[in-house]
Amino acid sequence: MATTTRTTDRGTAYFPRLAAERLDIALCRASAAVARAADAHAAGEGLGVGQHLVLQMLDAVGPCSQQTLSEELRIDRSVMVGICDDLERAGHVRRERNPATGAPTPSPSPTQAAGGTPRPKP
Repeated sequence: MATTTRTTDRGTAYFPRLAAERLDIALCRASAAVARAADAHAAGEGLGVGQHLVLQMLDAVGPCSQQTLSEELRIDRSVMVGICDDLERAGHVRRERNPATGAPTPSPSPTQAAGGTPRPKP
């Protein structure tokens, strides 16, 4: 969706002036721009942003619980389950139960670790 800038009767652009006066508006607009860029980057790899973030974290730290992924990435637990389900179905991760806690622990699939499937680029 393209962003348009309205002008007032004086010809001054309203949103840029408002963003300059109100930091919360500027941060909201910057956040939206970052989200659009992240969506475009992840989509280029055939992933959603959440999936991309999970694969990046698993690549960086190795297997960890869905709870840890959820807390560290600040993604709701129920959403994290869906993300891990989708990644597992696509063959990007496999989940095994932690013997001590019984919690599912995602890890990169063998083909993912060997470079057989798309990996997120930093």
